[in-house]
Amino acid sequence: AYLGTKTEATFISTAFEGNTAQNYGAGAYCHDEYSFFDGCEFFSNTTGSGGGGICAYLSEAEVMGSVFIDNTATYGGGLSIETESDVYLQNCTIAKNTSSGTESGAGIYVYDNSNADLDETIVAFNVTGESIWLHLFSTAEMNCTNFWGNDGGDWVGLIAPQQTQSGNMTLNPLFCGLDFFDVYLCADSPCLADAPENDCGILLGAYDEGCGACGSPVEETSWGSIKALYR
Repeated sequence: AYLGTKTEATFISTAFEGNTAQNYGAGAYCHDEYSFFDGCEFFSNTTGSGGGGICAYLSEAEVMGSVFIDNTATYGGGLSIETESDVYLQNCTIAKNTSSGTESGAGIYVYDNSNADLDETIVAFNVTGESIWLHLFSTAEMNCTNFWGNDGGDWVGLIAPQQTQSGNMTLNPLFCGLDFFDVYLCADSPCLADAPENDCGILLGAYDEGCGACGSPVEETSWGSIKALYR
């Protein structure tokens, strides 16, 4: 989707999957306009520049209850927020996206006087780059947000002080099956509203509980108990 100058666009429960762009925003490129995404899925989109899922340039966007999985970009594997753009994400899941290297934001890249606000969002298991990278006078504010297992680091760079603020956490979100693009939460996920680790008491991420407990299958026992199994 190319969203052009001085327009407004709304996408509800829309899937952007398997698209390729030479430059920006393989899923959606927002250029000098306002866009709203609710309950959308950005899967396996690839661009040779910024924003595998979404690229916002001179734009404002709200992204609610949406997932970004397996998208690839030079920078901003999930999203690239560029040049005086302002993007708000709530209850989103950004996982297993790829960027080219360090300081490239495998999850989110924020560039050139832009801003990102994340509430109740999961940014986890993104590849090569960081959870979110801020560049050139840009800002980001996270509340009740979980960063975990991102190759280039979780709470790194300018966002590091927010790790212990505003209900933010660094815990394995325990997805039901990320390898199969299943980012529903296990019954023992710390991102569920009633999880003891969740100080906010509200769901983090796009999807609620979708399978049983996924903690370690290893059960502690004694050597004597193990020998008894073979008598």
